[in-house]
Amino acid sequence: MKTRRISVGCVSLLGACMFLLLILSPPNLLAQDKTAVGGKMTCNFVDQKQFAIGDIQGHALSLNQSTGNNVSTKAESFMDGAAVTNFSIGDLVKGTGSQFGYVMFAKDADTTWAKWNHEITTAIPAEGQPQTTFKGNFTYIAGTGQYKNIEGSGQFTGAFTSPTSYTVEWEGKFSIKK
Repeated sequence: MKTRRISVGCVSLLGACMFLLLILSPPNLLAQDKTAVGGKMTCNFVDQKQFAIGDIQGHALSLNQSTGNNVSTKAESFMDGAAVTNFSIGDLVKGTGSQFGYVMFAKDADTTWAKWNHEITTAIPAEGQPQTTFKGNFTYIAGTGQYKNIEGSGQFTGAFTSPTSYTVEWEGKFSIKK
């Protein structure tokens, strides 16, 4: 088996080239600073469709649209007072299962879109109203205005406050790709 030796000079030259490439690279090729953001959304359903599957009791697919508003909860104000439009698709058995969808925040000329997914759980007590909570993740997929080329992700938790209303507390980080 033959082995090759790399001279110290070659390694030094390679290191110097990499250093110069890093120093001379445009800022958009370097790591972007991420901004921490968070908020609380309050939404109401404006359209709901459910389709019973029929294989087992309570199994349904759902397609929903809701609207509401966002209030920023972090030091960095992000889409404070933005109008929220949320679209969701769910595969649930008695209110428990998985959902995914898209949420849009819009304020003046600025808009963001994020794709999300979560697990939803509905507890049905012997007496009283069902209690539905959810927890999931989101990823920004597009933006306009100052959020054009937005990138980032985060997490959220939420709960239904009535059969047609819910709140979501969310936090994440984003950057703008140059």
